[in-house]
Amino acid sequence: MELGKDGFSQKERRQQTIIGVIASVLAVVLVAVIAFVIYRANHPTVVSEGSEYAQLQKVSDKPKNANVSGGFVASKSADPKKVPTVSVFFDPMCPSCGMVDRALSPTLTKLYNAGQANIELHPLAFLDRSSSDQYSTRAASSFAYVGEHDPEHLLAYMSALYDEKFQPSETNYQPVSDAKIAQQAIAAGVDSAVASQSVKGQYKDWVAKVTAYTISRKELQRSSQGTFATPTILINGHYWAMNDASIGDLPHDFVADIGLPDAAVGSKTVMPSIGSDGKPVE
Repeated sequence: MELGKDGFSQKERRQQTIIGVIASVLAVVLVAVIAFVIYRANHPTVVSEGSEYAQLQKVSDKPKNANVSGGFVASKSADPKKVPTVSVFFDPMCPSCGMVDRALSPTLTKLYNAGQANIELHPLAFLDRSSSDQYSTRAASSFAYVGEHDPEHLLAYMSALYDEKFQPSETNYQPVSDAKIAQQAIAAGVDSAVASQSVKGQYKDWVAKVTAYTISRKELQRSSQGTFATPTILINGHYWAMNDASIGDLPHDFVADIGLPDAAVGSKTVMPSIGSDGKPVE
């Protein structure tokens, strides 16, 4: 075997060269990995609103009447573009939602029927943890189905879900059957065939994605901790602050904040002064 001046054979020199190249590559990879770890430690992954929105848009089975943000818009106005839009974000089990709805629903219904406001309803389901049978998801899915097939009765259906004799307790939940949910829809005026089909769970996945997206929306996170809570009510896209108003004062405060005298509620000739793009009158 012929040896070189360094005392190594040609074969051994080739092996050493290969080992040296591998060691160099490994060193470069190790430096890159360390750099990546340091970067990620200082740039944590953030779940963006965009990603939640994208997941919502990917749902294959969704109610046709729902808009891209998961709301159902209803209007009886001769010109919907000239009156304010009231958006309500709610969970069927939310006790505060029930209190606010029972106080405000008669006024919203009058405004809607008179064409003085467009109504946009967003069913959500983040209180499943408080039930043993996914009540929020089942009720919200039923609501979505009604929104697609009988939107005329959506506002009444929301109020039926918040009937004091029906709405389940968040702290002492007792199971609610699909049949009972369907009965509330029928009580709200929904066609019985639509009501029965609504509780089949067709839109459960859509409800889950709508909920995740809504919670991620920064403009709806009103606390200093950046959390979302229900009920959330928007007027022309602006958060309506109920502040410390008593439940009994909500109808008056709401009407005043859309620029309408109490006596004009339900009038088909007097419209709210803020129009379709004004902010609430604080």
